[in-house]
Amino acid sequence: MDPQLVLASRQLSKSAATARRAALRAQEAVEARDEAIREAMAAGMHWQDVAKVTGLSQQRISQIMRQARQ
Repeated sequence: MDPQLVLASRQLSKSAATARRAALRAQEAVEARDEAIREAMAAGMHWQDVAKVTGLSQQRISQIMRQARQ
């Protein structure tokens, strides 16, 4: 096999692994954010205040709260 092709293949594999790790970290961050939103709402914070802090819409906040009940 062509050495340049082998090197390119390894680089792509490394890039794919890096992308998978980054995607996992992003998913974990979203889950942590959603949990913080649920805790804030459970503690009595109004959805408008949550929206101001997070930049999320009322619809998205409602979805997060519905997911907590499922």
